[in-house]
Amino acid sequence: MTDIIDLRSSLANRVQRWLAGSLDQMSDEELLKLVEAQSPAETIAELLVATPTRRAADDDWTDLLLRGAEAKNQIARLAGGLLSSSQAAEVLRISVPGVKQRLERGKLLAVPLPGGQRGFPALQFQRDGHVRKGIAEVAKAGAHLDPWALLAILVDGGAEGGTLLERLDDEAVLRDVLSRLAGYGEHAAA
Repeated sequence: MTDIIDLRSSLANRVQRWLAGSLDQMSDEELLKLVEAQSPAETIAELLVATPTRRAADDDWTDLLLRGAEAKNQIARLAGGLLSSSQAAEVLRISVPGVKQRLERGKLLAVPLPGGQRGFPALQFQRDGHVRKGIAEVAKAGAHLDPWALLAILVDGGAEGGTLLERLDDEAVLRDVLSRLAGYGEHAAA
C-alpha cells in the first residue's frame, strides 16, 4: 500500500515538473490557447499539442525509481508478503518490542519501508509460529548487505523449485546461501 502512495507521489511530481517545463517553453500565443480552453481536459490536450516531444530532464531517474519500486514489490511478493512489526509479533506470539529485539539481535529478517517502518518477510515464519531454521544464520551472514539485496538473494528460485528462503531447512541449501553471502563484497574489495 505504501509503495502505491509513493508511486502516486512520484508520478504527481513527474507531471508537475513536466508541466512547469512545458509552460516555460511555450510561446505567448500557445499560452493564450491554454487559457481559452473550456475544460481541464481541453487545457491538457492543447498543452500536449504544443509540446509533444518534451521530456522531463529527470525522466530516466523517475523511470529507475519506478522500476525499483516494481522490483521491491516483486521481491516482497516472492517472500510471501511483508508483515508489519505488530503482525510479526502476532505470528510469533510475542510483543512488538520483542520482535524489534529479535531483529536487532540478528534473529529475524526485515526490510526498510517508508516512514521508518520495517517489513518482515512472511516466509521466514513457519505455520506453527516459529522462525524458519537458518534465518538467524542468514541474517548474521548477510548483515553487511542492503536488506533488500539480501531478500532478493533469498527469493531466488532453486533448481528443485521454491525459493531459497523456503528451503533453508535443507542443510545443503543453507550452506549454499551462507557461501553466497560470504562471497558478496569480496569482489569489490579485491
